[in-house]
Amino acid sequence: MADIRLSRQEERVLGLSASGLSDKEIANLVGISSAMIRTYWQRMRTKTGATTRNEIVATMMGAEGDRKLDAEREVSNHLQREIELRKTVEKQLRASETLFRTMSDSSPLGVFLTDANGDCVYSNRAYQEIVGLTNDQVLGKGWQTCLFEEDRASVVREWTGAIALKQPLKSERRYRRPDGTVVDVTLRASCLLSDGEGLGYVGLVEDITKQRQLVAKNERLLAIINATPDFIISRKVSGEIVAVNAAAGQLLNISPGTPIEEVNTNGIRPEWATSELMGKAIPEAIEHGYWQGTSAVYDHSGWEIPVSVVMVCHKNKANEPEYLSTISRDISEQVRYEQELKERRDLIERVAQASPEIITIFDLRTKRNVYANRNFTAFLGYTREQIDSMGDGITSSLVHPHDMTKVMSFQAEIGALRADEELELSYRVKHSDGRWLPLAVRSKVFERDLSGFPTHGITFSRVVLDEEERIAS
Repeated sequence: MADIRLSRQEERVLGLSASGLSDKEIANLVGISSAMIRTYWQRMRTKTGATTRNEIVATMMGAEGDRKLDAEREVSNHLQREIELRKTVEKQLRASETLFRTMSDSSPLGVFLTDANGDCVYSNRAYQEIVGLTNDQVLGKGWQTCLFEEDRASVVREWTGAIALKQPLKSERRYRRPDGTVVDVTLRASCLLSDGEGLGYVGLVEDITKQRQLVAKNERLLAIINATPDFIISRKVSGEIVAVNAAAGQLLNISPGTPIEEVNTNGIRPEWATSELMGKAIPEAIEHGYWQGTSAVYDHSGWEIPVSVVMVCHKNKANEPEYLSTISRDISEQVRYEQELKERRDLIERVAQASPEIITIFDLRTKRNVYANRNFTAFLGYTREQIDSMGDGITSSLVHPHDMTKVMSFQAEIGALRADEELELSYRVKHSDGRWLPLAVRSKVFERDLSGFPTHGITFSRVVLDEEERIAS
């Protein structure tokens, strides 16, 4: 057979065909069109004189042909392995990208990707919700539209500086959504490097608006707690102190910077107060959630200070007691005032009982007597029980019907009196034995409310008897 020379591409097509590949598969492997494969076959028919592909293969199956065929088969196998490897890698890349996007869209954190210039090329749903923009709107430099105008220059400068140095970036900033809502965020971004070359950045954005609001709220509450003069101490149920406010710190003489675990409240209360808290207050607070009562603490001089106490039990989700907070308020002034008021009332009572006149105090709003000295029963003959049973009808029960109109007018005029004014009136009242006794009455305002409006009047009355009646009485 004359020496037949085939081109390199024709030899490759021949070898791949001999290995069992179809024209389409050969075209994909070699990287040419199926039409070009058919052209190569036509050329080989012309060169070999064969009419079919099988004849062409048989014609070229000499020793040299076998060697070339083996070489082509090796090339074919190598190409197939490369193609399979490429398909595997592409499949893994698609799976990895799908996994990334699925994880990214499921993340509560905002995720974004940029190119080497820092322009956004991807953002997840959380990021779009945080800034209030769509993915198309944040692409490129679109994310900058949510920056405050006064923040824009510094944020862009910070961002471009990090990109230039391929450094990670961490910052806190604020965004304004298109609807005007302000969002506080933390941003963390890292450079994607390949052989030292920056490919872009991947970043995470977290909405910390609620956290900041909560921190601000806690700071306000802490400021209030530290500003109150009440002594506030919180401790575990086991006894360890976990917090004290400023007032309690002063009471305990705690130096600034003292670790809370070194704070000691031993000896702050009298023994009787400690026994009551341990035996009554704490058990009731744990059972009912709180306890309220009075107690005492020692001041720096060792003097006993009366305090009102509210103890609150804080329980966990399992309804188990964990902490006890004690709020103690100094009521020294209140106790002193109440003692002075009691002494004053005792003095008034003694004076009233020693007076020769009938003294009554009545409520100008309810028209009821709220106090009467013993002369009321001594001169008019009624027992305390009889007076109480008259209730609102005491005036109509005791005053003579012909004097009722002027008495009612008299009571109404008392409410208009100034502090130094008083009214006088004479009218008749009924003795328990049925007699009508004439009274000479002086009335004035006894008590006013905080706005100065009269609330109670006081009346001094004496029975007016002529000499014969007085002797008979």
